[in-house]
Amino acid sequence: MGPALVWTIIIVYLSTMPTSSLDEYALTDMMPIDKLAHVIMYALYSLLLLYGLSAGRPSSIRTNHWIIAWLVGVSLGILMEVIQSKFFPERHFDFLDIIANIIGSTAGLAVFNFFKQSSIWKYL
Repeated sequence: MGPALVWTIIIVYLSTMPTSSLDEYALTDMMPIDKLAHVIMYALYSLLLLYGLSAGRPSSIRTNHWIIAWLVGVSLGILMEVIQSKFFPERHFDFLDIIANIIGSTAGLAVFNFFKQSSIWKYL
């Protein structure tokens, strides 16, 4: 679970860093990139969670592991949006970010399943 924990810390940091550090970029120009970043961050997160739950043995994955990884990813995505709006005045709640996080969490599980079904796992 080490890589998933590190990625959790990265997500929390990026989600709570002041937007003033992004002032040099026009936020309206970054909107599509922002949503894509959410999808990628949460896809990698759910993939790492599922890999951690499998203890590095994808063949040992059970149904509840898939559910746990998806629920944790989605929950973190929603929780970070709420935390942003409540505790970080420079940040705001964005429902589209939650949608992007859910899409990312789902995509990460699909990518994991693709790797699991292919022979790629033995090279990772």
